[in-house]
Amino acid sequence: MQNSQQPTGSGTPTNKCPSTSPPTPTQAGLRQHPYDVIFVDTPGFLDATDMRHTIARTADFMVLPTSTEWLAIRAIIKGIAKVITSNQVPYKVLLNRIDGGAPSEIQDARDLFTSKNIAVFHTPARSYKAIYWLPIQGQLITDLSDTGSEAKAAPD
Repeated sequence: MQNSQQPTGSGTPTNKCPSTSPPTPTQAGLRQHPYDVIFVDTPGFLDATDMRHTIARTADFMVLPTSTEWLAIRAIIKGIAKVITSNQVPYKVLLNRIDGGAPSEIQDARDLFTSKNIAVFHTPARSYKAIYWLPIQGQLITDLSDTGSEAKAAPD
């Protein structure tokens, strides 16, 4: 695995690992890096359970993104029971890819998580077409222009 350091649009350097199968956090020595925050993007919650256990044992806190679609919510609830709780790592669910025009959908998902004593962030991550292709193009949200719909997407 090779990490490449690249400045973001804000000028803050970041390291990206372009590999689709990076070493586990223990192998990578994540605790030895001088970072305040490390993001580990993983496949769907029912996949890569061994990797998730390793991440959970290494993490101080986990943010668990999920959409409001029932299959995604069901998978994350199972994943919390199987991986997060067993490793006793603090976490919070982030409602992700949310259509801003569906506030009842957001509240329904929050209510479901709350009824199961699952912590959930109050503010969801909305979905914008302007940011849809950024990861595929190797760009960050801070790389967006300051005009048009991109100007609305970046601060959100």
